[in-house]
Amino acid sequence: LCVATKTLSLCNIQDAGAIPTVLIRAASADWCKESLPNYILPGSSKDASISNSDDDFCSWLSLSESSRSENIGDVVDSDEKNIPKLLSDATNVPVIDVPSHHSATNICSADTLNFLENGLMMQSRPKNLPPKDPREEKRHLAAANTMHARAALRARRKHDARMKSEEGILQLQDVWRNEILPTLNNSNAKCSKVRQLCWRGIPPSIRSKVWSILIGNSLNITKGLQTLYKEKSGDLLSALTNKKPFENNKCSSTENQADLIRLDVARTFPSLGLFQKNGPYHETLQQLLASFICYRPDIGYVQGMNLLAAILLLNLDAEDCFPAFANLVNRRCPLALFSMEHQEINSYLSLFLKCLSQSLPHLAQQFSKHGFTPDLWLLDWMLPLYAKCLPLDTACRIWDMYLVAGDRFLFRVALGLLRLYEKPLMEKDFVEAANFLTHLPETPIDKLFRSIYNINLSQSKYDRLLAECRKENDLSPDG
Repeated sequence: LCVATKTLSLCNIQDAGAIPTVLIRAASADWCKESLPNYILPGSSKDASISNSDDDFCSWLSLSESSRSENIGDVVDSDEKNIPKLLSDATNVPVIDVPSHHSATNICSADTLNFLENGLMMQSRPKNLPPKDPREEKRHLAAANTMHARAALRARRKHDARMKSEEGILQLQDVWRNEILPTLNNSNAKCSKVRQLCWRGIPPSIRSKVWSILIGNSLNITKGLQTLYKEKSGDLLSALTNKKPFENNKCSSTENQADLIRLDVARTFPSLGLFQKNGPYHETLQQLLASFICYRPDIGYVQGMNLLAAILLLNLDAEDCFPAFANLVNRRCPLALFSMEHQEINSYLSLFLKCLSQSLPHLAQQFSKHGFTPDLWLLDWMLPLYAKCLPLDTACRIWDMYLVAGDRFLFRVALGLLRLYEKPLMEKDFVEAANFLTHLPETPIDKLFRSIYNINLSQSKYDRLLAECRKENDLSPDG
């Protein structure tokens, strides 16, 4: 029996007619002391009463009356494949000991404390039922110990991986600060060492400085120009709030777009609660997007820009976000997509189909068979630079590499995602594939980047294919 939210349910039934050993989930020590006075406690007599002391209560929590031949620390130190062997001996079943205290430096002890609060403890079968077969009792005890040993092993591996990751971030941070940032500028921003470091991920603490340098300011947006469009955006938003016409001729066509900005800002990363009304970045994001549509009325506002601007606000200083956003949108591929020019978009879609047929020919045939064209999902990925379809931390890692590698990396990411999920996609029809690619499962960063690494798309190959596609769409090959 498992007690979860004070409810009993059967579990771990080996035989159809057999009642398993009672497994009680100790939701809290207090609740157990109130609710389990009639159960036989391990290591105590039938008339033993439950102590009112939490320390005393913890002291009798154990899994067996037998002597302890193994503890949880011994089990997790062994390889996982040996755990069933360790626990299979019915005459000497390892027992997990649950101590009443733990050490912060011992991950196993910390896990056993968590076991105290949320784990399972063995109990005898109720008196009104016939006694359990001893062999079945030992099987259940061995299974419970195996389960806890594996859980502790997973926790230890997760802890070790986290510690290793944190140490790696600190080392990268030192390399960036001591070796790269002092001399980093537009001329050496794309050198091999910087590319290698960006591939490993830019530490969040220095991402603001690195991104600003990698994005650059080819549009030469000055502080004065930034202030000018900030004032115009304020007038625009104020006019909309007061429901008055905006009299500036240059921006008069942007009022409807400003309304759309307000709708999209409220939907920007809702789980963070930073960009919604009364959030710390709500007004800042609105003003940034409104400033841009006044600065570039030829492009205006396109859905997806809110996510780009939000990621910049989360990583850069507020005063650096407007020039960074304007220069980011002005890159060749984003500009072609945000301009919504049919021939430009078709050129990039054709380029992607060529890359897909060369990198993943079987998947390309499957998509062609079902008439599943990339315009149904690829633009949704690329317009916000993967900020919509992937978790925020993964999107930032992609930006780290995109800012140094250029537009080609956007296509490598798309192909890497398809390569990662090629097997399930091969089994899906049109509707299932469309739903899958518009609602991607949570993708581990390491697996995604390993998949991207295996996509062969050199810069020369990318330039050649893009020139061919532009020519096919009656555009200048050089753009």
